[in-house]
Amino acid sequence: MRNNKVWFLIYAAVLLMAFLGFVFKHESTFRNAVECRFKCTFYDPVHPFSGRYLNLNFETFDVPVTDTVSPENGLHVLLGTDSLGYTVPVTAQYAQPVKGKMYITLVGDQYNDIPVVEPKQKAFGRANIRLPFNRFYVPEEDAPKAEKLIAQANSENKAVWISVFIMDGKYKVEEVYIEDKTLHEILHP
Repeated sequence: MRNNKVWFLIYAAVLLMAFLGFVFKHESTFRNAVECRFKCTFYDPVHPFSGRYLNLNFETFDVPVTDTVSPENGLHVLLGTDSLGYTVPVTAQYAQPVKGKMYITLVGDQYNDIPVVEPKQKAFGRANIRLPFNRFYVPEEDAPKAEKLIAQANSENKAVWISVFIMDGKYKVEEVYIEDKTLHEILHP
């Protein structure tokens, strides 16, 4: 009986260490990440299994592909900043980018079955890029208010954007902003 308790404690400790290692790796990656601002529009769909969320709509970008290596690990989209301070895709490449470059990695098949990378005239080396983050979850009771606030801000030509932390091809959607206030600050003053 005592032997079973020891094995159970060892098993529980290994599981806890694996879980904490995963959390630490994920959080330490984004602690040093670069914050990017992406301009977008929203609408508020209801999904029976996912609940309420703001659907993020971005324009589709047409960017040059700078190499012809076969896409083993997806397409790496290098990012830059436009004249208004928003982050935009600049070029794309199949080869792994140099460490320190700001990029996101896209794959042909996404979870929601929408292709992110659509090759366009491969001979000319261009691709249509749709950004892979397309949902921002909000509490069920805040979703209709958030949609109205964002629609009003868009009609008044106010800046509506999302903050995304990016590092080594990975990304984390952080917050929605209207002008310089977060959506949470506006909904819950």
